[in-house]
Amino acid sequence: MALGAAAISLVFYLLTAVAADLIVLHRLEAHLDARLSETMAALLSPVGRRQAALAATADPDDAPIFAWRVSAAGTVTALSPPPVPALSAGVARSAAQQGTAPISSTVGGRTFLLLGRPLGGDEVVVGTSAAEVATPRGTLLAAEGALLPVVLIAVFLVAELIGLRAAMPLERSRRERLDFTADASHELRTPLSVIEAEVGLALAVDRDAEQYRRALERVAGESARLRGIVDDLLWLARADALPDAPLAEPVALGPIVAACARRFDPVLRRNGGTLELAIAGLADDDAATPDDDAPTAEIDPVVRVPPEWIDRLVSVLVDNACRYAGAGGTVEVGVGSAAGRAWLRVEDSGPGISPDQREAVRRRFHRSSQVPGGAGLGLAIADTMVRVTQGRLTIRRSPLGGAEVEASWPLAPR
Repeated sequence: MALGAAAISLVFYLLTAVAADLIVLHRLEAHLDARLSETMAALLSPVGRRQAALAATADPDDAPIFAWRVSAAGTVTALSPPPVPALSAGVARSAAQQGTAPISSTVGGRTFLLLGRPLGGDEVVVGTSAAEVATPRGTLLAAEGALLPVVLIAVFLVAELIGLRAAMPLERSRRERLDFTADASHELRTPLSVIEAEVGLALAVDRDAEQYRRALERVAGESARLRGIVDDLLWLARADALPDAPLAEPVALGPIVAACARRFDPVLRRNGGTLELAIAGLADDDAATPDDDAPTAEIDPVVRVPPEWIDRLVSVLVDNACRYAGAGGTVEVGVGSAAGRAWLRVEDSGPGISPDQREAVRRRFHRSSQVPGGAGLGLAIADTMVRVTQGRLTIRRSPLGGAEVEASWPLAPR
């Protein structure tokens, strides 16, 4: 890309330089022709011939113009004050015969532009050094030659920088794809290896019914884990393909969250844990019963998120919280609204997520601890789900001691 830009710039620069040279040199030549014509007209006028020649010669801003008169006998007489370069009669007659256009000839070892006119039986010739054109031409070419490498280097560096900046997202996406493929292969290989080993042992050695049952239970467990990983990956792939957030009617957040969170109560109770709901208007013994005395805005903040997405989000967050809360732990699920936004919080009493890991855990297959049972996709799914629905996902430390994950969305009109 940088080389292509430099090549295009070189062609454009050369074309521009040639055009500039032609314009500048044409104007210089036209200026000299006009000065020679004006001086000739002054010399041929009845009055002021000598004065016009002297005025033209003494002009400090331009090259001096010299005037000669050639008699019919071939005698050349200088009309300008000395020093005047010697002009041959043959050159003078050639200039006079040329007519209105100046000719280029050598006078006194230098190149001159000469303009001649007949005057009676004589010729009058005016001329000036062509250095007034040659010197600017040389200066212009030298400047263009010195500027060319600077322009090419600058264009190359700028194009290289732009190319690198443009390629950064592509390179990052390529690395992420490679990492994702490697991580997915690793996560899928583990349950497949366990299934393969269990089936191989069951086929290789005769066992009693109880041993076969245990082997099948382990196979069933790994199959369920494998199916869960595949389902999560398929959901993420579909979410990545969505051009916009899914359209949804306004829904009350509280009842959906409470109903979903209640499904995990037996999981926590089995491990001696506790599920606490902090949802305004919901009674402790009925997750879907609103408190008629509470203000409506506090009972059920309304958002434009598909109900099935809310259900899956709560399932992902509460499942993570149950896993990391451990035996005898506490998981708290809350819903509320503030400053024009509805929020959903899931907190646990587990080890929490360190500040340096709170961005990394949003990546797929990244895990902040070695607690068994997960594949590192939960928070990646949650982050994608909240982001696609125009929300924000925030990870903090919970007052319970573990992690607090908060999803928030703009409040929708009822």
